Amino acid sequence: MKTRSARTGSAATAREDRHRGGPASPGHIEHVHLREAHPKYNMPYTPAIKVARGSLVFVAGVTAAPVYHSHPHVAAEFAGIPEDAARQTEMALANLRRVLQAAGGDLGDIVQVFRFIKDLDRNQDAINATMARHLGAHRPPSTTVEVLRMATDPRLVVELSVVAAIPGRRALYRRAAGRPRRPAGRRANYRQK
Repeated sequence: MKTRSARTGSAATAREDRHRGGPASPGHIEHVHLREAHPKYNMPYTPAIKVARGSLVFVAGVTAAPVYHSHPHVAAEFAGIPEDAARQTEMALANLRRVLQAAGGDLGDIVQVFRFIKDLDRNQDAINATMARHLGAHRPPSTTVEVLRMATDPRLVVELSVVAAIPGRRALYRRAAGRPRRPAGRRANYRQK
């Protein structure tokens, strides 16, 4: 299977795109397209992304609700959830961005999206348009599933769960200032005996 450039359709440019990570891609991921790829389809996703390097981050589903909320759920914590699908998607993407940034990445590092949508006929177009504004030319592979409701609150119409490839080797948790490094541990002790 050959990949083709998303920009020109040529196999030669596709090789260049793979080397650079593809159009509008960070260098650690590559958009994979089939020979029949063409801009006329206006696909909201890429068939596949190949991760060249970095750390994989698996993000739990986020919605327009606060990332941290009470369990069992407290209805008052969700009072600010709008009914509008586009606005909910904006809020979910803001929550998603915060989580990815805490892991050292951003929305451009997403390599897989799982979308759970309530009432596809009514909400999908607004969700697609909002995601396109935030992701731009980066269109990670996605799976969309229609659901009856979200577990968090019945007003929610979209939940996003993603896998991201974060470039480089960034520590997710920083050592507290002044705290000593952990000793080598028991393995070192066993070798000495």
